[in-house]
Amino acid sequence: MRYFASSRFHISSLAPGLKLVVSLYLLTVLMGLGFSTAKFMQRMDLTSESVESYYLGDGSDEELVLFGDEDVGEPPKSDRFLVDVAHPHMFTVPLILLVICHLAHLSRINVAVLAILDIGAFFGFFSLFGVPWFLSAAPGFFGPVMLIGGTLLTVCLAALCLIALVSMWWRRPGVSKSAAKVLAKASLPRPDSG
Repeated sequence: MRYFASSRFHISSLAPGLKLVVSLYLLTVLMGLGFSTAKFMQRMDLTSESVESYYLGDGSDEELVLFGDEDVGEPPKSDRFLVDVAHPHMFTVPLILLVICHLAHLSRINVAVLAILDIGAFFGFFSLFGVPWFLSAAPGFFGPVMLIGGTLLTVCLAALCLIALVSMWWRRPGVSKSAAKVLAKASLPRPDSG
């Protein structure tokens, strides 16, 4: 956390071993986003109707089959199912977002751009895991909100990961005027040094 206390620190200044660990972490998160997208696409198309059918059911009375045939109808998701899905994600996804947002903020990217990506990622998270609870109240409204939220979470989180990766390995920090003054003061000869 000491890196975040200094506004002059840049992610490219990390020690080589730490750069490797952070890079592997970011690549793992990007892989996770890819698998999450594939999982979402297998369960639902990119239409609000498929989202509504997945959560509200398609009129079938079949039991929920997690790894069954695709031809089996979808029953409505129970509150227990929603809790079982939301519970672990409510702890893990915010931690991942916190770490990735912090890493991206150690770059020299415009703060407004980073703020938009941060807000987009958290809005996506809230809509992706909050909308299923309200979907039955207004399916025509909440179905598209969930699709937009999932897309926002994926795109913003991927962008933040890529910003951190690129800034860490290929973008060297420029010396700002305030940093140049600090460096100049540090290089002045001291009276007690002969």
